[in-house]
Parts: sequence; C-alpha cells; structure tokens
Amino acid sequence: MDKFCSHCGAPIPEGSKFCAKCGKAVGGTSRRDDFASHVEYSSFPNGDYYDGNPAHEHTIGEMYFSHRGRLNRKRYLFRSLAEFFVFVVLVMLAIPFPLLLLLVIPAAIAVCVSGVMLTIRRCHDLNKSGWFYLFLFVPVADLIVSLYLLFAKGTTGPNHYGPDPLDSVPLMRH
Repeated sequence: MDKFCSHCGAPIPEGSKFCAKCGKAVGGTSRRDDFASHVEYSSFPNGDYYDGNPAHEHTIGEMYFSHRGRLNRKRYLFRSLAEFFVFVVLVMLAIPFPLLLLLVIPAAIAVCVSGVMLTIRRCHDLNKSGWFYLFLFVPVADLIVSLYLLFAKGTTGPNHYGPDPLDSVPLMRH
C-alpha cells in the first residue's frame, strides 16, 4: 500500500526510506524549515533578514515582535485586533483597580511595538520597505495608507522580503 510524503504529498511505495520526488526521509519528524526547503532564501535581496517559514511561527515573539518576513492581510487584521482587545481589557480592569495601572503602561508599550512590527511585515508583503510605515504619520495619507495595508493583496509569489506566506503553507499536515 502506498503512503504519501508529508512534505510534498507524492506517493511513496511500501518500504521506501526516502521520497522519490523531494528526497525527504519517510517517517521522520519534520523540522521547522522542511516545508520551505524548496525556497532559496539567499536569492532574496533581503534574504539574510528572513529566518523561516511564516506558517511556522510558534512563539509570541515570532508572531508579534518580529520585523522579518511577510504577513498577509488576514493575519495582520486578526493579530492587530487581538493585541487591541488585550489592551482594552487591561485598561478596563485598571479603572476599578488602580494597581493594575502598573501593568497597563508596559502593555501599552508592548502593543505599540507589536503594532509597528506587524505593520512592517505587512508592508513587506506588499513589497514595500518597512519605512513605508512612516506614511501613517502624514495627515490624510494615513487614511489612504491604512486602507491600502488592510485591503491590498500582497505580492503573489516571492518578493524581496521572502516567499509568499500563502504559498508556503503546506496542503497536508500529519
């Protein structure tokens, strides 16, 4: 009976130790970079800043506090809403309990830093430099840039900042 490669999905005959299509070991545990091994990150102009597959962000730091790689529209919107929700809850709790104000101030700083990092990664998905973020501080342009960041489709395929975050998600996970 044939099995299927967990990396590329190609059929693997019984008794094979490696996939004939991609060369991955059969039955081995997948590492973080296995799914994006076909992408040569050094080929990107900013490849030295890209450190992995965006589909494999495991920590809060990788999800919210990294400026490397790309972030698609959906993740940008939901992560921004999540950080805003957490901040609002902390502020609401700090009103009746003034001692929680000591938590709100560091949380506000964390939300600001995280918002900047998310926006930089969203700019990268649109093949713009992170400095494009500064247009959010220009009156009138801030509304246009905000709408552009929320609704513009990211660059299809790889760009200067890494592979397409939608293409790098494996179809099958075991």
